[in-house]
Amino acid sequence: MEPDMVFENKAVLDNLSLLCRRGQELSSIVDLDTVLNKTMETACEICGGEAASLLLLDKKSQELYFKVTLGKKVAPLRKIRLKLSEGIAGWVATHKKALIVNDANTDPRHLGKVDQMTDFVTRNLICVPILWESEIVGVIEVINKKNNENFSEKDIEYLTILANQSGASITVTSNMDNLHNFFINMLEIFMMAAETLGSMQGHSIRVARLATKLAREIGVDDDLYKDIYYACLIHEIGKIKLSREQLLGGERQLPQIGAEMIRPIKLLRRVADLIEAHDEKWDGSGYPKGLKGEDIPLGSRIISLAEDYEEYKEEEAYRKTYDPYFQGDFMRKIEKTHDPQVVAAFVEVRRKDRERLEYMKNTQKERIKGSYDYLKTQDD
Repeated sequence: MEPDMVFENKAVLDNLSLLCRRGQELSSIVDLDTVLNKTMETACEICGGEAASLLLLDKKSQELYFKVTLGKKVAPLRKIRLKLSEGIAGWVATHKKALIVNDANTDPRHLGKVDQMTDFVTRNLICVPILWESEIVGVIEVINKKNNENFSEKDIEYLTILANQSGASITVTSNMDNLHNFFINMLEIFMMAAETLGSMQGHSIRVARLATKLAREIGVDDDLYKDIYYACLIHEIGKIKLSREQLLGGERQLPQIGAEMIRPIKLLRRVADLIEAHDEKWDGSGYPKGLKGEDIPLGSRIISLAEDYEEYKEEEAYRKTYDPYFQGDFMRKIEKTHDPQVVAAFVEVRRKDRERLEYMKNTQKERIKGSYDYLKTQDD
């Protein structure tokens, strides 16, 4: 067999092997952004392109918009939306057919304005539709074959296989995202409704806002960040299982009761652990198990401080000496009972909040002064 033929066959096998692996990966990923990024990385790799774009169809406006782009100077692309009658991408989406353009300058469908906005010269490109049950989802473009080569029919075959794999994954993960958002919105509505029965309306949302700020300051990963948010929303869910009389003497039971209520929900199993330990304290003085130090999950330590802050603020809200940044009394209260790492994050978050508030106040004063000076010149 000729050496070139051996090399070509190996390249074909390598690409097919890569597509098989990617197909398995895409089928197991539940995050839409991860699916899209994996798809584009694979598209560039199997077709040997310098740049690539994935455009999704906005069904309402019937326009294509750039969702993921790989290459140089891609930021301007996020502002561009294409009608289905515009460009090579629009043609491919409309006709649901793959297309190779090996001389972009001579093809009237090529949009020069995109190159102008990105200061990028498109020499050649390949574009394939992303379909799901014959409906157009979007398109994948790979631009400028490396080494000044032309795209081939083999590239279309590879990219079409990838587009078919991603079409199913994009649709499934998009539907899951919608269901997930619905679930979280229902959680928020449910907890707001439950809080109307008590005296601290909005408490869970306020705890969630602070806890997620602390989580970002510490630098937790995205999964833990989400778990902390969900746990904050429902950290007092155990209250709905106890009568008013039971609540008066059963406060220490609430974390375990709440955790037991939600642990059967697969999506919230990790959240249940955070709820169960959110009243534990760094020095071991908390409940229900008296956990100490790093035996307490990090998410629970974050929620614990956020809740203590909100409860202290709610109790002291009407004091004349009330200080919203708690440089004194509150800081002394949390020195021993809370994780020093979380306390340091709290101090930094409050400092940033204070700076932002001061900036807003000064900006407002400048606007008022500017309006006054303007009116004064009109009077003169």
